[in-house]
Amino acid sequence: SCDTNIYGLGVTDGSVLWKVQGENMFQSKAATDGEHFFVGGWDNHFRCIEAKSGEVKWIATVADLVFGSNAQLRAICEVYASSDAGDVFATDFIKAWDKVIEANQDPFFQKVLNSQKAWAKRVSPYFHTNNLTTAQLEVAYKHFFG
Repeated sequence: SCDTNIYGLGVTDGSVLWKVQGENMFQSKAATDGEHFFVGGWDNHFRCIEAKSGEVKWIATVADLVFGSNAQLRAICEVYASSDAGDVFATDFIKAWDKVIEANQDPFFQKVLNSQKAWAKRVSPYFHTNNLTTAQLEVAYKHFFG
């Protein structure tokens, strides 16, 4: 609804059976497994709501849902989420991106890639001059532009 609530309505008369208050509006249609409703909100959280009572069973972010349910992804996240992993993540991401670039020889892809590189080279000095850069951006800039 547009008032930041999710309503459980009676099937026969449309009466309000329960109401769940959210922080923002809800942006998706609810999915159901018959016992629960699953709905995403503008606050970037998904909620599992018990259909009969309206009790919120859990609230999760997209990352919670994706990484929490996959042991391999969770282990990778634990490495990259550590406070000292910034340069490691940037370096590994760049290596992976280099493989994507080398493997894709589609002319349109190359045209888009060259456009993105030209834009990055043009705006990077602005970010650097105005202290808007990070160590990870610096690693990427040095890799691609020397």
